[in-house]
This record gives sequence, structure tokens and C-alpha cells, in this order.
Amino acid sequence: MKEIPSKLLFKIEKQAGLVGRHQLHEFGFRNREIDVRLRRNLWTQVTTNVISLAPPEQNRKFELMVAVLELPNMWLTGVAALELDGLKQTAQTRIDVMTTRGKHNNRREQVRLHSSTIPFRVIGEFPRRTEPTVSVVYALAHAPTNQTGLFYLTWALQNKLTTLEKLTREVRSHKNSVPHGIAAKIINSLHVGAESSNEQLFVDECLKRGFPMPELQAKIDDSSGKLRYYDAVFRNGDDLVVVEVDGIGHLSMDTWSDDQLKTNEIVMLGGTILRVTSHGLKQDPNPFFKQLERALERIGITRRPQLIHK
Repeated sequence: MKEIPSKLLFKIEKQAGLVGRHQLHEFGFRNREIDVRLRRNLWTQVTTNVISLAPPEQNRKFELMVAVLELPNMWLTGVAALELDGLKQTAQTRIDVMTTRGKHNNRREQVRLHSSTIPFRVIGEFPRRTEPTVSVVYALAHAPTNQTGLFYLTWALQNKLTTLEKLTREVRSHKNSVPHGIAAKIINSLHVGAESSNEQLFVDECLKRGFPMPELQAKIDDSSGKLRYYDAVFRNGDDLVVVEVDGIGHLSMDTWSDDQLKTNEIVMLGGTILRVTSHGLKQDPNPFFKQLERALERIGITRRPQLIHK
């Protein structure tokens, strides 16, 4: 039986024991010899075109690697590519893969195949993926809801994987692309300054209730001269009301302690600071917005009746 060349073994090792049939063909293996090894259980067939030389793992990363190896010249894009950059998924979404070849993928129930003639830049040796800006575009294009798309967008911006400028250039340079057109609508719906989906949701709730647009990620110097950022600030002259939207990241002791210092700084400035959890904002925002209305009235800011949400 033919020996496996060291170069191929090295490649397979880097691919976590996985190999595509096309890769075996490149090293002189014919389908007949591949099938003999499979029948003798020396190798394990994962899909029609992907083989494992080690016991297959059943986890998300394994599925991502299998998807990339299904056909030659394939790479991850969309949410799948963002997962490699650290995006945590609570649900197992379909795996988006890009290829320059117009072939169908054999795992259609799990993999969404995109065929493109656009020469996207690919990063990572294995599993390869489109550069973050393009990955974000395809994540937005196939997000199940607009809110989910905004979460992907703000997550990528927060983690500095891309910028609004890069995303805007990307969608404008592919005006005839349907995915780019869908992504553009979500990008354009992002409120200027919003750095999280929670901040986006807060502004949406403000506007539909007739509150004015707050200043997002407002910069305020504290008593020690340190520049601090606050989620949202409403100003009327020297008077201000600050709103902080607390997500799950605020539960850590270090963050919680810093939150107290930030709150104290606003109080010492004579301002009002209100805090709302992301859970409360999503589940029942009305009690908080009643408080916000009273706080704003104290500094002379009132809602516009014609825009008040019913």
C-alpha cells in the first residue's frame, strides 16, 4: 500500500487529521486506493469528499474545517469566519463558505455555498477565511433578523475587526451584489456612535417614544483628569442626564467597581446617571423609560408628543 508522503502528513496534521479527496489526488492517490483504506477502516469517511485519518471530533470547529475541505479553493465567510475571530454563538448557524468554483456542495443542509468571481483577500492558513470586512458583510446578509445583524456588526466594530469606513467602501464597490445590498441596509441603520447592539436598541426605544437623540459614547473628563466614555448623554446647557446600558460584561468585579467610580463622577458633576440592564431593556423597558422621562424633565427636556410610541 502506498506510503503517505511526509509533506501530505504535515498538511493533514495541520488540518486536525482531515484531508480532502482533491488533496489526496494532488499527491497521486487514486479513488480506488482511497476507497480501499476506507473499507479497511484505516481512514474514516466524513463526507463524500472529506476523509479523517484520526477519530473524527464532533464539535463546531470540526464542522467548520470539514466545510472548507469539501471542494478545492474554498474558504469560510460570514458568521463562520467571525467565529474563528472569537464570536460566540448560542445557536448553530449554517456554515457560509466561499469558492471561485460554481459547484454544489454535498452538505447543503449544513453549508451555504457562495460562488464568486470577485478576488477576495483570504487570511489564515487553515481553515482559511475571507478578510473580516467581507465576512461581516456576508454575516449581515444572512442574519435571521435585523437585530441579530446589528449584533454581528457592533461586535465586529467593538473588536476592531473592521471599521464603518471599510464596510461602507465594500458595499459601495459591489452595488450589483445582493448580499452587499442587504448588508448596506443594516449598516445604514446603525446609529452614529453606537458600539453595541444594546446601545442601538436603547436609541431605537428612545426615538420611538419621542425622546431626543442622545450623544453616544460621550467623552467626559473625571475629577482626576481621566477621559471616560459614557453610553448615552442628554444635555441641556450645563445640565446632563447620563444613561449606562449594562450588559453581561458588567457583572465582573473589576467592571462593576469601575462602574461605581463612573457613577460617582457624574454625581459630583451635579448630573443624573441612570443605569439599565440589557435584559431589562429587551424584556420590559417601560419602567426604565418612565424614570428617564422624569429625569429629563428635571433638566428641561421633554418628549415630542407626535412621536410618542403607543
